[in-house]
This record gives sequence, structure tokens and C-alpha cells, in this order.
Amino acid sequence: SINPVIVEGGSNTPDNIFLTEENGAITLKGTSNLLYGLNIKFVPQGASLSSELTDQNTVYVLRFAYNLNGTVEVPENCVLLFEGGSVYNGTLKGSGTKIIYHGAFLASNAAVSGTWNVRHISSDMLVDKTSENSLLKLIPFMSDNVFNEFVIENGNFILSARAESDRLINICSNTLVRIDGNVTMKPNGYTHYNMIFAENKNNIEITGAGFVSGDADEHDYATVESTHEWCMCI
Repeated sequence: SINPVIVEGGSNTPDNIFLTEENGAITLKGTSNLLYGLNIKFVPQGASLSSELTDQNTVYVLRFAYNLNGTVEVPENCVLLFEGGSVYNGTLKGSGTKIIYHGAFLASNAAVSGTWNVRHISSDMLVDKTSENSLLKLIPFMSDNVFNEFVIENGNFILSARAESDRLINICSNTLVRIDGNVTMKPNGYTHYNMIFAENKNNIEITGAGFVSGDADEHDYATVESTHEWCMCI
């Protein structure tokens, strides 16, 4: 059994929460306005998340690798605190769910769906950053109703168009996009694609020291007769 949890710190600063353990007592140290008024439940190693994530108004502390084994829906008004934990082999479906994380937690064979309330969305959430379209796993975390920060950290990321007129990274309203890595389009023969796209949205800012590169130099202009002028980075 685990002794009662102590939450230390104030409630007016961002989600900066860490676990410490001394003499068998686990303490949540830091500051967050997400945890107050919620129950706290530690999910044991090897547990089935579909059996453990059943209560509303709960902070679920995830410290191990968990097999989703299908779709796991998070109850309403909950926080997932990934303290070294991760999920794989399935889909995590949010219900306006909040996330606090320290390190990568979303495996290459895991996905997210549903609705989320995640203010800081980062490529650092990804266990596998090198696979094509790995960044697309993060898109469901965005919401028009949340002031999101969508960060592509240092590194090399590949986008691959999946069909004609594909729109890959769709940005929601109220989003700061910070690109510090290099995002490159895999060469293709489509006449129209958008790497980063927003339509009928507002309050979007794009910044950063990275690069977004199309496939102009290696594009297949011959297979489909066209000007191919609608292949766009942003």
C-alpha cells in the first residue's frame, strides 16, 4: 500500500509536478492548478488501464509502461500524470483530459483520440520521433477552446503526404506553433498538399528557429501533368 499523498506548492503557476519518495511516503512536489480538488490514484505496474481508469475527478499517476490493448477512454475531469510512464498498443481517448508529463510517453504503436485540455504539446511526448508522420500523433491534443503551445523540438521530422490535397498538421485556433526542429516533406508526385495548414481559424502564431522544407528539388512532376504549384509548406 502507498501512504497518503501530499501535494506541496501553490495553485497559480503552470503544471510543474514531480514525484518524490522517502520512507515509503510518496509526495507530489511542485505547483499546478490542475490537481486541487481531485483524488489521486497510482496505477500499479502491469495493470489494465481500462480497469483502473474508471473514476471521474481523479489524477492518475502513471509510472510504468502500460499496454492499452485497444481503446481506453479516460473519465471526465481527470488528469494523467506521466511520471516516467508510457502507453503502447492502442488508443487513449480523452474526455477534456489534462496531461502533465516528464519525458516521452506515447509509443509508436499508440494513438490518441477524443478531446483534450493540454496547454503544452511537444514532440518530446513521442517515444519514436524518427518515423514518418510521427508528429501527426500529437494533432488530437489540440483544441480550439484551449490556448495551446504546439512545439516541434530540435530534431529531424519527416512528413509524408497520404493522398492528393493532403493537409497534414492542422492547426487549431488559439495556438502558438514553435518550430525549432527541421520538418521535411518526403518526395511525392501529388499536385497539392499542405504540410502545415489552418482554415477558418484565428489567433495563431508561428515562430521558432527551425525549418519547414518541401520536396521541390525531388518532386515527381512527370507522372501527373500539372503545374504542381499547390504543394505548400505553410
